[in-house]
Amino acid sequence: MAKNQDNKQKRGLTENRQINIWAMIRDTLIASMNKGQLPLMAVILIILVLVSKLDAKEAANILNKIIDLLVKGSILGYALFGITLLGWFVHVKVQRRIFSSEINRLSEERTTLQEKLYPGSTESSRR
Repeated sequence: MAKNQDNKQKRGLTENRQINIWAMIRDTLIASMNKGQLPLMAVILIILVLVSKLDAKEAANILNKIIDLLVKGSILGYALFGITLLGWFVHVKVQRRIFSSEINRLSEERTTLQEKLYPGSTESSRR
């Protein structure tokens, strides 16, 4: 009998759960913590609080400065992304050259060792 009452209480909690601003804030904070977005959310919240405390002219000036910084930062981000892609491309080319030269060296070494062990049987290895 106690088990049925526990189930009814659990169902009652979920059915009577009220959605309000505090539940939304709690759920948003938990989701941002889970996804690693809490620092970004904190910065945005601090900016919103600061802007709401200022008068309209000062708030507009600060928002314009923030937008300018974001634009400059995004251009810088794109430039850094391009440099990273170029560096990755060069690195892959160098690595492929190193790997292929090492494979050729090992192949030659294997062929010379096979010729020493089994003379005349490595004709198919020579191209």
